[in-house]
Amino acid sequence: MRTRWNISLDEILGAASRCRGFPESVRINDVKSLIRQDRSLMFETANQRRSFNNTVQGIMERSAPNRAYSHYPYYFHGVKHGVYRLLEEGHARLNSLHAENVEEERQLEQQERNRREAERRSFLQSRTEPPNLPDPVEFNGRRFVRDRSFTTRLKKIYGNSCQVCGSAIATFESVFDDNRGYAEVHHIRPLGSGHQGPDYPPNMLVLCPNHHAYFDLGTMALNPESLEVYCLELDGELHNKGGLTWVEPGHQFDSECLQYVWGLFRRKLVDHGVDISDAEPD
Repeated sequence: MRTRWNISLDEILGAASRCRGFPESVRINDVKSLIRQDRSLMFETANQRRSFNNTVQGIMERSAPNRAYSHYPYYFHGVKHGVYRLLEEGHARLNSLHAENVEEERQLEQQERNRREAERRSFLQSRTEPPNLPDPVEFNGRRFVRDRSFTTRLKKIYGNSCQVCGSAIATFESVFDDNRGYAEVHHIRPLGSGHQGPDYPPNMLVLCPNHHAYFDLGTMALNPESLEVYCLELDGELHNKGGLTWVEPGHQFDSECLQYVWGLFRRKLVDHGVDISDAEPD
């Protein structure tokens, strides 16, 4: 049964189940308060408030067999004025509502998965014909002029191998010509974007493209004390990847650059609630 406020007995049951004294001592005023909060109700007149209160009270009283004008189904039993306890049939109905809600959530999740899958198929199927070539666009910009001799020499010293994982990426030239391989040089403290890092070997790492992306995205950093590599992964945890696989004698890292970037890394982790205790000094 619904009322002029469109309040059902099921809604009252749900509110009652969240009351402090549930199931033995449910105060009707607590039920009213929870329903008002759920609906964000604001009464403009005293008559509206009175009408709402009388509606909730009337529904609960009619569902209690020891109250006047009661009728089936009986979910509550009046303990004293304004206080009710839940009957077995009320418990059964709550369990049924819970099962219905779980099933409804499951169906909604399945609908959302179906919608995303349909969007993916639509995106792929609607792009089977090659598009026109994109138009060229001219633009003016600024970029830092780096000393390429530093990066070239450093990559040669490390055999174009990543200092984090030790891998070297094959190219046709490396396989059939000079065994050079492919690697990239990362500036520990970035040159631009307001960081003003120095362009010299103590501020550089030789990396594979994957680990270069980790460092550039700010999810990987060198601990300035231990020189261990720490990485934030998709599980939301900070992982210690161990030390660098190769540090050539004489390749000393700029401690100020390490401290600067580690400070940024640490601050982001803390802001996102990541546990960093394993990376902190004892």
